[in-house]
Amino acid sequence: MKLTSQSKSINSKFIKKYVGIDNYKATKEQRKELFSKIERNNYEKMKENVAKLSTDDNITSSTNILKFIEKFENDDESWIEQINNKL
Repeated sequence: MKLTSQSKSINSKFIKKYVGIDNYKATKEQRKELFSKIERNNYEKMKENVAKLSTDDNITSSTNILKFIEKFENDDESWIEQINNKL
């Protein structure tokens, strides 16, 4: 599946189909439910699938999540402090 829009209302049918969350609008509760579906047994597969996506911001179906995954998996936590300092 390749998304053709970044619109949550357009893509909510895919979230429902593949993840089971109705009327996805990225509310706090919905994000929590979505993230709860990422488990040890599917994490590596998720990374493999995301790695197939473009990182070019000009492409609708692109993503930057791999940048965050690399940071989450790294022992260096200084990036968190940098974000906090900017907030």
